[in-house]
Amino acid sequence: MNLKSHYKIIISIIIVIILFLPLIIYYYPYNNTEYNNNGESVDVKYFHNEYSIYACMFNSNYSASSYSTGNSESYLNTTLTNPAYYQLEGQLMSHINISMKNINARYVYITTTGSNNDQYVQITGTHTPINCKQEGNKWINKYSSFDNLHSMGINFGIPTSYLHNGNYNFTLTISAGKLHNTFYIDTEKESAIYGTVGSKPRCSDGNHNYNISYNSTMFVYNINTTSFRIVKINNGQFYFFTNPGNWYKIYYLNGENLSVFKNNNGNNITIIKMPLSTISKEYNIYE
Repeated sequence: MNLKSHYKIIISIIIVIILFLPLIIYYYPYNNTEYNNNGESVDVKYFHNEYSIYACMFNSNYSASSYSTGNSESYLNTTLTNPAYYQLEGQLMSHINISMKNINARYVYITTTGSNNDQYVQITGTHTPINCKQEGNKWINKYSSFDNLHSMGINFGIPTSYLHNGNYNFTLTISAGKLHNTFYIDTEKESAIYGTVGSKPRCSDGNHNYNISYNSTMFVYNINTTSFRIVKINNGQFYFFTNPGNWYKIYYLNGENLSVFKNNNGNNITIIKMPLSTISKEYNIYE
């Protein structure tokens, strides 16, 4: 083989490399690479009171997703629905919706980690495919894998018996195969003004009277900041978080004017002063 033939072979190899270089550059870093979310921040504020019914009026959904590319794109999508602190149960409770596609994994895990001791998930109800069974906080597919699972619903609770200084922080992770979705949950005790509006029908616990069909709004005036807030009244119940040490007045719309609410004795509620702590105050009020 002469020198000219060598040059032809070398040139042919260079041409082949140049032609396939874009494909090599694209394929190499993306093949079977897992993309995990960096963690969704979930802030749950709550207030302490005797009955859980007033602490459940949160309305937020948090979503996280992770996916990988390879021969076929796969994904794990997770939504955390309305996380809320329930004083009566002593738990942070929520619902998880899970959907996935092309994940060759036989197990789906829900785990928690955090700075507080003895944190664990309590499953209170599930909506899973017929071929799935539960063992603790792990779900096992009776067949080969969870490939192309459309959806899975799980109700869970996090006991808060190890609450420290009003804060309860932990990480909740949903895992399937090499994919995982993470939620950084931060619960914080706040001071609040809460209570009921109206006088009947009687509440089922026999201790509070409120109008369960009453839905309206109230106007909260912060005397310290000279600012108004509009607060919803849902089914005769209301709450709003406050700043310790601040003074508040609450109004309802009476025609075109603002009027103050009344207490059980029919007297006007003029000024509400919050203590210099996370203590909350309950009011049963009337128009």
